[in-house]
Amino acid sequence: MITTLTRIISAIGWVAFIIWCFLTLLVIVFLVDRWSNPGWKSISNRDLLDYANFSLWLLGLFLASRLIIWFVDTEQKKQSR
Repeated sequence: MITTLTRIISAIGWVAFIIWCFLTLLVIVFLVDRWSNPGWKSISNRDLLDYANFSLWLLGLFLASRLIIWFVDTEQKKQSR
């Protein structure tokens, strides 16, 4: 039961990490476009602020999942002794 829950939490953490990586690549592409074409409409400062907020939430979700898994593994190791 705990291993199944641990796998689900791990999967949620990795999905959050993959979404964050994809969004980071998009932001980098848009920033390069903004830098290379200064007169064209591209990513705005408001979009960058929204990306930063969303990144912090995804980072928190990923780190929380890693921390929960670490605690569960530690408790399982203590119980197996």
